[in-house]
Amino acid sequence: MSDTIYLNLHTHTAFSDGELSPEALAGRLARAGVRYAALADHDTLGGLARFRDAMEAKGIPTLPALELTTQLDGRMAHLLAYGFDTEYPELVTTLASMRQGRSVDVHLIDSLRAAGTGRTASADVADAIDGSKEGRPEIGAAIGLIHRAGGRAILAHPLVFEPDLDKLEEVVLRLKALGLDGIEAIYDEFSADQQAALRELAHKHDLLVSAGTDYHGIEGIGSQALGIDMPHEDWARFRSAMLSGSALAELPDAGTPGADTSASSADPAGVPHRASRRSFGVRVVLPAVAALVLFLIALWGLILPSFEQTLVERKREMIRELTNSAWSVLAAYQHEEQAGLLTREEA
Repeated sequence: MSDTIYLNLHTHTAFSDGELSPEALAGRLARAGVRYAALADHDTLGGLARFRDAMEAKGIPTLPALELTTQLDGRMAHLLAYGFDTEYPELVTTLASMRQGRSVDVHLIDSLRAAGTGRTASADVADAIDGSKEGRPEIGAAIGLIHRAGGRAILAHPLVFEPDLDKLEEVVLRLKALGLDGIEAIYDEFSADQQAALRELAHKHDLLVSAGTDYHGIEGIGSQALGIDMPHEDWARFRSAMLSGSALAELPDAGTPGADTSASSADPAGVPHRASRRSFGVRVVLPAVAALVLFLIALWGLILPSFEQTLVERKREMIRELTNSAWSVLAAYQHEEQAGLLTREEA
């Protein structure tokens, strides 16, 4: 069994700054042999449904994705969002607002291409594009929005934002405190050593790893690779997080209510010490003990059974999702066998 899976979780279409239609992109990815794919257009979900349908027709699973343009300390920073609710109202409204500047971006891209922008200048293209936008959300607010929509937030092409690994680690720790779920460590434009260092950084801080090529279908922008190899251990963690994300987001907080112990225990003037201790016990200790007993009764009799039932329901939901995903994987192998890409034994 291979130690990697060939996939692409970072692609673009003409709905943002790519060249291909969702159907054309799906065809190229299928011919390249990717096993899993995601369309992550910039600040729009317009092509997702068409891409999903085209990939499903070819027996290749997909998941909802988006590349969200944000800012950190006045600098542009890109977040990859995965596994979210594509109809979440707040997300839809935010994207509609951000798309108001999209026509300016498209004209700017065309002008830079006409001027002969080369492959090595792709970062300058991105800076120019993002510099033309207004109303980009702060990255912390964007992470919160992705989470509320039931998704996971991944820092896209992290070495593009900060090439120095030591400084990048500081950025990643800062973003993790804001809720960042992972980093795009396996990125086609990064060297093998850079990818290894980024994977180590992610593992060190218990972050997810994602993989993609940033494929646009345009010479000079992003990678021309249609897929990339992702280690199975990283894929397993990533996929598990996608399947469980919405369930985890809905689990109630397990905060423990505290008892109010602010009653004064000062002795009135002239009251003997024994009487004061008895008064303290009646006024403070007894109510606290009574509150604790009532809390324990409620905990064991009401809260825990209800919480247990909720966990059971979430577990059932997760099992259903895992089963559906397993069927999708089996269907993909069957499709590859029928297409002559794999033998029956390999499938």
